[in-house]
Amino acid sequence: ARSPEEYEFSSYLTEKLDIYSLGNVLYNIITDGKEPWKKYKSSDTKQYIKRGNKPPIENDTIIKTNTDLAAIMDLTYELDINERISASELVQELESLLSS
Repeated sequence: ARSPEEYEFSSYLTEKLDIYSLGNVLYNIITDGKEPWKKYKSSDTKQYIKRGNKPPIENDTIIKTNTDLAAIMDLTYELDINERISASELVQELESLLSS
């Protein structure tokens, strides 16, 4: 799935869309291979993302995984690109998680 800004503002794209895409990779890791938007039709996914919704994770999945990693992943799905975590902040968060 594309980032929200790719659906709306194709002339204003930054590295933050890559951070959003990385959220999809983290989702895949956290959920043991599930695709973040698989349960939605393509057209529904687009509207869902444009409204700022984040892909759902079952509570039992979060309990079985690292909740800190799930919280970091959540930051990658922020609708507002000014609020979405930056690449350098993401590296800091992941390094901190790995060293704890």
